[in-house]
Amino acid sequence: MSKYEYGDGGWVSINPSTYLVNAETAEKLLMEQAIGIPLSPECHYFDRPGQFMDFKLVFPEVPVHWKRFHLIEVEHSGGFQVRMIRRNLGGLYYTQVI
Repeated sequence: MSKYEYGDGGWVSINPSTYLVNAETAEKLLMEQAIGIPLSPECHYFDRPGQFMDFKLVFPEVPVHWKRFHLIEVEHSGGFQVRMIRRNLGGLYYTQVI
């Protein structure tokens, strides 16, 4: 969802170095594919504030020994993080990034 402080709706992209990291062991899985969102430096520009964008990020299978993990776009200001995702048996995870 684009933030309301953008007059035209802003923009979105995903850093190609996005990864998952095991919350206990620091093991990493690099993103393999992004579907429905451009890779940086390309951008998708929203028409107006408040618009949503659905997209999928594809990673290697989360190992069985991982109990919780973090989704990290980049480790600096502006990159998003989703922390403490609980591993499930289905292998599909849904989250909202605002």
